[in-house]
Amino acid sequence: MNGETQVIFTSLKNEGSVPVWANSLGAESSTFIKASSSAGNPKVIVIREKSPRSYIQQGSFLQKTVTELSAKSPLSRIVADAGGDDYDLDVLTSVMHAFPAKYGSRLDLAFGSSSLRAAVFNALAKVEHENSLPDPLGEARKVAATTKDLRNGEGRLSADLVAGVFGISDSALARHLGKTRQAIHKNPATGPMQRALRPYERIARLRAALSQTEFIAWLGRPIRDLDGRTPLEAIASGHAEAVADYTEDTLLGTPS
Repeated sequence: MNGETQVIFTSLKNEGSVPVWANSLGAESSTFIKASSSAGNPKVIVIREKSPRSYIQQGSFLQKTVTELSAKSPLSRIVADAGGDDYDLDVLTSVMHAFPAKYGSRLDLAFGSSSLRAAVFNALAKVEHENSLPDPLGEARKVAATTKDLRNGEGRLSADLVAGVFGISDSALARHLGKTRQAIHKNPATGPMQRALRPYERIARLRAALSQTEFIAWLGRPIRDLDGRTPLEAIASGHAEAVADYTEDTLLGTPS
């Protein structure tokens, strides 16, 4: 464990009791409401009840409180101890339904003290595994941020902004697009212009790995996979899509 994950023992109405074996985890005791309403590090919240009936009867309370937990600590998990009573699949399904549907993948069930320890360590392992995974959403946001300066205040790709990022004149961009300079000045962000400028946006994503200065230098450097042409030369000859494909392969580490 990295010491950042909290283990909190609760019950639906009161503070939960912490088993002796959980002391090595730095486990704490708290009420379910308090544990769910506090933001911060990922938590494994252990709810200890004597029977599945407690969860079923508190369905409205669980829906509201777990939704709040999910908003404030989205990487947290819950271990729901349903006690050691006899139950069947229908009863366990009812326990699951007491929680918000979207939280089902973050819920583990235990069945009394004999299985509680294994369930808690299983939940901790899942949290630690998630913490070690790459953050594709974070990477996507980083890449998206690199092309923000190609868009106007309405969020649309704009020809004059694209020209500036690529270090070329409006006239040069107009020639690349097969349009007149007057046309792109009059309608720099129309629907047809969005389609024409899309390859430029894909190419500009390379700035997730390069500075603006390095990007401009790259545009003027001959590349073997572009038949020895520079990216700008390939774009000017009508092959912006090919340059965009090459750029994406480069970012993904799979150049053709």
